[in-house]
Amino acid sequence: MIEKPLRILQVSGCLSRGGAETMIMNLYREIDVSKVQFDFLVYEESDGSFDDEIIKRGGRILNLDRSNKLGVIEYYWRLKKIVKENGPYKAIHIHTQFHSGIVLVCAKLIGIPIRICHAHSTADSCHIDRIRNLYQSIMRQLIILNATHLLACGKDAGYFLYGDYFNIKGEVIRNAIDYDKFVKVEEELVDKCRRQIGIGDPEVIIGSVASFREAKNHIFMLDIVAEMQKRGMQFKMVFAGGGLLFDDIKLEAEKRHLGEKVLFLGVRDDVPLLMKVFDVILMPSLYEGLPVTLVESQASNVCAVISENITDEVDFDLGLIKKVSLDADIDIWISELVNGAELKNSVSKHDILNQLSKNGYLVQDSLNLLYEFYEI
Repeated sequence: MIEKPLRILQVSGCLSRGGAETMIMNLYREIDVSKVQFDFLVYEESDGSFDDEIIKRGGRILNLDRSNKLGVIEYYWRLKKIVKENGPYKAIHIHTQFHSGIVLVCAKLIGIPIRICHAHSTADSCHIDRIRNLYQSIMRQLIILNATHLLACGKDAGYFLYGDYFNIKGEVIRNAIDYDKFVKVEEELVDKCRRQIGIGDPEVIIGSVASFREAKNHIFMLDIVAEMQKRGMQFKMVFAGGGLLFDDIKLEAEKRHLGEKVLFLGVRDDVPLLMKVFDVILMPSLYEGLPVTLVESQASNVCAVISENITDEVDFDLGLIKKVSLDADIDIWISELVNGAELKNSVSKHDILNQLSKNGYLVQDSLNLLYEFYEI
């Protein structure tokens, strides 16, 4: 008799190419699906980035509305039905920040034995007022009482979601990557990609790989682009990613007459190639967890100019992370971008691999930890 694989239910707001989803997929690609299988429960309609890949590997994409839309009782019954029809599940692994509290209570009542909450951000995307503060406090307690494991992409994210309890029960599992994919990129493909997207030889290529949402601060990136264009600098700003604000940012670029300097590539599945195309990365985020993009950029030997709001945990001491305050003059941002572009390929591959391994960012290391949490 052929044994069925143990199934794990991953719960995410959506299945786009955001940091949390990319982390899950990096791990999913490495698991032996004859022994362990992931299903993906999502609240928002998928943009299709990973759908075909998931289905091909035998995973399922399951849709459910959030509890604040359905009501908690209806949410519970619908989740129970999903588990009954698609399970049993050895574990549920939840990536939805404070809403995880509701999911964990339901999962415990349903009888899922291993219940994991995973923190991915250092701030709340919702407006903070007294009601939101109360909601956070209640959800934090529900998470602590009903989760069997408290995970985080980094310490700052862990303390934000779990408070000081992270010291007692929390563990860090890194947003790991497959390093080989970022090293073994043929130069011919890089040159071909540059031609295809319309990049000239003398231009400095500034890259952004990020979902289009408020936290990523795309408007400020356009401010920088506008100033560089005003100075007659030879550069291109390349945006890769999709999201709710994609059309708004594209329209804003058109209004500012930045068309010749800005490229919008949309959602891409060739990030390792794009990293080799870029000369420097720009990430002036308002807040972050621990962005996998910055793990990827350092693996690719590319400098990133980032806001001081991003955790120091992402800096692997390779000299490829440059922090600037969002209150600093745009001159400083531009200067760091120009200097950062000159650092491309300045670090030895041996040093990069050593630091990724030392800091726990190789995908097999994270996968082994995950197997422990799943008790596999």
